Amino acid sequence: MDAQDFSRLAREISPEDRLRYARLSREQAYALSPEEKLRFFFSIHVKHAKLMTVKKKIDRCLRKFSEERIITLIGPTGAGKSAFAEYFLGAELASEDTGKVPFILIKVPALGRRTIPWSGFYRAILHGGHEPLIDSKRASLIQDGRLQTVLASQKASLESLYGAVVSMLRNRGTVLLALDEAFHLLRSGDPVVVMDAIKSMADAAS
Repeated sequence: MDAQDFSRLAREISPEDRLRYARLSREQAYALSPEEKLRFFFSIHVKHAKLMTVKKKIDRCLRKFSEERIITLIGPTGAGKSAFAEYFLGAELASEDTGKVPFILIKVPALGRRTIPWSGFYRAILHGGHEPLIDSKRASLIQDGRLQTVLASQKASLESLYGAVVSMLRNRGTVLLALDEAFHLLRSGDPVVVMDAIKSMADAAS
């Protein structure tokens, strides 16, 4: 394999792969195929002392009776924020119960526009939580004095998608919804509206 192949291999490792590798014993790692051993190697991150200090502080914020709902992790590019969220927080919060999703990580793209496509944002969260039948989600509303339902696949879908996100966070036992590069949201939309949306989702997480 050349350098390009190694780079491609490293990029293809998903957060789920990192969590799976983190749970392997030494004997199980030795038993992997040669290519899987390379993937395992690239999934390893060094536990930096300062990141461990950050982890202890976040652990306190995630305790059951903590009043903290929104946690901001700030640092320069390449400091290890994304790897910290994927590897350390994700591995610690991983659950053996397939019906539970304690940790969801969403990578917020640089949208290059002034408005946020909330529909795509909510869908990304639902996909991150492995929610099935996303386009079949329904929201109930009163219109012209009549009770109506709106499918997520329809144009006016934000209510149904948002309701599905809140329901999923509650029912899947989500403890932490991590938004990687969340600054892109604040830069692309009204900060007050963005923070209200994030706060409502944070309140829904257990």
